[in-house]
Amino acid sequence: EQWDKAAQYAKAVLDAPYYKLAGDYAFYDGNTREDVFSIQNTDTDPGSNGLAAYYRPTGVGGNGSCPFSPELIQAFSAEANDKRFAMSDEGTAANLEKRRFTLKFPDVTPAKDNVPMIRVTEMYLNRAEALAATAGVNQESIDLMNALRVRAGLTEWNINTCATGGELITAILNERRKELC
Repeated sequence: EQWDKAAQYAKAVLDAPYYKLAGDYAFYDGNTREDVFSIQNTDTDPGSNGLAAYYRPTGVGGNGSCPFSPELIQAFSAEANDKRFAMSDEGTAANLEKRRFTLKFPDVTPAKDNVPMIRVTEMYLNRAEALAATAGVNQESIDLMNALRVRAGLTEWNINTCATGGELITAILNERRKELC
């Protein structure tokens, strides 16, 4: 909860010329300006180093360990046409149930997909949350979130969307959950 530092460091990344929010969701596994830090896997890396092994269903070679939770599906269903939800499909989970999985990490074999650890998106979320924690409802937090919401195909927020700083933080955390899943 060092909000001032969180806001400061997130702004430093956002102001850096080599990082930029991608215009769409085609940046996964691409070493784009959206990536702040990612682990680079190659054909020669042994074993299942890629995220696809965990995040893809068993029918496509993943182990089906990380399907969407019912609560995450409910969060997405609150607003129709979310492009982030469209980047998922159904498959068989490790427990043999039909579940929903992300399509972000398609490279199950040979598991050479890059593993994003920190994205520019997270800096938007961190700064928006830190500003809301220190200043309550504020225009910069709204603007930061709108950049993510527009990319996701959702309606923009305005200064009256949330009545209190606490409500804004809850809304930001919900967006964080959907954006980073």
